Amino acid sequence: METLDRRQRTTERRRQTASDDAIIDILLFGPLQIRCDGTAIRLAGVKDSAFVAALATTPTLRLPRDRLAGLLWENSSERHARDSLKQSLLRLRRRLAPFGADVLCSDRTAIWFNRSRVRVDVTELQELLADATLKSVDKAMSLRRGVFLEGQAPVGQDYDGWLHAERTRLDRLYVDALLGVMKQAEQTGRSERALELAQRILSADKENERAARCMMRVLSQNGDRRAALMLYESLRQRLSDDFAISPQPATVDLYNAIRTPLGRKQEARDPKALNQTSQDQLQSAPPAKTTTSELTGAVLPSPNAPSPDAPSRNAASAAAEPPGAPPSPDISIAVLPFDNLGPELVDDFFTDGLTEDIITELSGAFGISVASRNTTLAMKEHAIDAVQAARHFSVSHVLEGSVRREHAHLRVTVRLIDGQNGHQIWAQRYDRGAQAVFALQDELSRDVAEVLKVKLSAVRGEAGSLGARAPGTQSLEAYQAFHKGRAFYLRGMNSVSLRVSRILLARAIELDPDYALAYAQLAICESYLAMSLVNTNADSCFETCMAHSLRALELDPFLAEAHAGKGLAHYAAGAYDAAAVALEAAIRLDDSLFEAHFFQARNKHLLGQREEAAKSFERAAALRPNDFRAIGLLAEEYAALGWAENARSAFESCLIRLKAEVENHPDNAGALAFGSAVLAHLGHAGQAEDWANWALAIGPDDCLIHYNSARTWMLLARPDDALEALESAFAMPSVVRRRLAMWMAFDTDLKPLTGDPRFDALLAYRRLPETEV
Repeated sequence: METLDRRQRTTERRRQTASDDAIIDILLFGPLQIRCDGTAIRLAGVKDSAFVAALATTPTLRLPRDRLAGLLWENSSERHARDSLKQSLLRLRRRLAPFGADVLCSDRTAIWFNRSRVRVDVTELQELLADATLKSVDKAMSLRRGVFLEGQAPVGQDYDGWLHAERTRLDRLYVDALLGVMKQAEQTGRSERALELAQRILSADKENERAARCMMRVLSQNGDRRAALMLYESLRQRLSDDFAISPQPATVDLYNAIRTPLGRKQEARDPKALNQTSQDQLQSAPPAKTTTSELTGAVLPSPNAPSPDAPSRNAASAAAEPPGAPPSPDISIAVLPFDNLGPELVDDFFTDGLTEDIITELSGAFGISVASRNTTLAMKEHAIDAVQAARHFSVSHVLEGSVRREHAHLRVTVRLIDGQNGHQIWAQRYDRGAQAVFALQDELSRDVAEVLKVKLSAVRGEAGSLGARAPGTQSLEAYQAFHKGRAFYLRGMNSVSLRVSRILLARAIELDPDYALAYAQLAICESYLAMSLVNTNADSCFETCMAHSLRALELDPFLAEAHAGKGLAHYAAGAYDAAAVALEAAIRLDDSLFEAHFFQARNKHLLGQREEAAKSFERAAALRPNDFRAIGLLAEEYAALGWAENARSAFESCLIRLKAEVENHPDNAGALAFGSAVLAHLGHAGQAEDWANWALAIGPDDCLIHYNSARTWMLLARPDDALEALESAFAMPSVVRRRLAMWMAFDTDLKPLTGDPRFDALLAYRRLPETEV
């Protein structure tokens, strides 16, 4: 009673002292803090804190009730979620009441903070970074007190996915702004300031080569050449260890310039070292038409090679090929990733989407051979000149460009380069309204084809026209939502990214109900979710996948992604023969579609066609840079075929990709579980155990995590733990048990368990009739 009286007196004092126009500060960098005139406002629990954070981060500070309820109570019924939201809103009103009744506002559809009463550090930081001056960025750096919502306890998969995406967005926004003012400082002679900014950037992004080059220049100018060279060596080693790539050519050139003392003859520089650097750089991404391990540059042997035990072809032998071989006499082109020059980080999705769509449009012109979009987009993070790109992709021409989008204005600059001599043969600037992006894609593609003197015709639509974009959209908002969703999907088969992707793709369809490509991508995304089994109703999920793919096919019967979505839906439902037919149709329409080859490979694995499966996994591994599953499963096929040397090489390449994925997304339980078995194969027992336990802690309800952990325990000679993990994996719907059992029958890692009654009981699920599935 005495405690209650004391609280009431405190509340009354606050009411008496708080001004009606007092500002409430919401601090989201570091642990969440809410303050008013020096007084801390404490919240009741995790959901209330998440409520405030989501509301405060919304640009308009106005959030629909149903969106907020779904974000915080995703696993509850709609009624329970609404009731929980009301209770949380009531608690927050009580907490904020001493500081004014108008701080937190609501109506029947939305909830929002009163902008005149609330100040949010994230909003202020974004405004300062947009100003992009040294003074404004200085102030922004003082606001960034730590990681966005540091220490935030898990709330749910949708909210945690939103939190992960928001942290990534703010980190990149911060680094990009620092890069801009760093460049200003260096250009205006403020070298010490540039050095300080470069150090800040590298502390946030340790592989940022622009910041590293700035530091190297400043250190060299200050007479500390040794420190500059050591910085380069440190960066080179990190890139090699973590990603098996070399520094960008601009970084290498700067290193050589610093290394060579003034007055020394140019001939003294080591041309062999420079040439090797260029070769290493080119081999850091996969060629368009070879089977490669993209990150290591090692070319993986084909399973139908003359001798399975023959030594695999390595990077050294690949480098021995003449780099200057003339391109094909036919007109061919590689479209390099366009540079994003816009002020907004979100424009990265827009720019990547525009690049990819231009590749697609050019591919529709007869007479022009276009390098695969997967392989050219893989070069985004690696600076490469046009001549190198032409040799690497074996093309005659290279298209490069940049995109700047500001509000409703769009400026695209493109350059067409002769791949043999590097001469610019055509350049053009397009200034359009942002809504005209689709007409711009057609116009740009037509102009390029005309410059190349190629007679145009179209694969789809009316003859001679590239404008009939059946799988496309004329809604800019839908287009943006699609490419954001696809970006999350490309992060890999982890439930958090896939859930975010599903939301964005559904939004694209809501904005344009006739967007065939969005339906197809959503079907693929839903199939991945169905197979990771974060869904409780698997049958319903399979039906949804099929419905989306059939809708895409209704809108565009010749869309490869739609056929792939249908194939994945069949595969996820256990109809493997039907899946094979649909996936083969997708491959015929677009041989560069990763999903078609990847799941065709899995289909062949389940049918016991190991060599055919290996070929398909090889093709998939070459198509998707940084994907660890395709090359990891390829390694398993090699091992099953008895090709030990090839298997080890593929496992090592897989581990490089896995480490990069786990560093970028440490909460990717699927990568951790898959990687634990790879580590065990390579003899890293302690790390394998750590990764498996970590994965199980993050994703305890995912059957694939339990299954891959079982493989790890078997490789570590722990059969009882393996059986327990397998039994957890099989606690799923019958369709999933059947597919797991069929996969398990061909899994050489689990073969020693054959004959154990518990294992044989699980294996029996593969004999379930398909009607039960």
